[in-house]
Amino acid sequence: MLSGQKIFITNGTWARVCLLFARTGGPGPKGVSAFLVPTDTPGLERREIKGKYFASEAAVRAANLAIQVFGGYGYIDEYPVQKYMRDARVMTLYEGTSQIQKLLIGRAETGISAFG
Repeated sequence: MLSGQKIFITNGTWARVCLLFARTGGPGPKGVSAFLVPTDTPGLERREIKGKYFASEAAVRAANLAIQVFGGYGYIDEYPVQKYMRDARVMTLYEGTSQIQKLLIGRAETGISAFG
């Protein structure tokens, strides 16, 4: 049994298995093991949805704050802030918008579908 927190996941909803790295030993790279975990494993989907929602919304908040700090310079090509904002914003759209992610989290937590 594996337990812990997910940090990164990419296109996890498309795969049948995910490659999961977990710390099983001491510090450093020798303390990390790799596991192939079926994506239909109980609990994996809920954590994946929550993680995607949290990470994408946090990235947008951080990018918005960066643009505030840079002011008008945040919108010009000479500074990378404008690209960070675009990259963060697209993460709230692909693999399901943030609004759809909220509905899926609600269904996973309550068992009630907002779709009827």
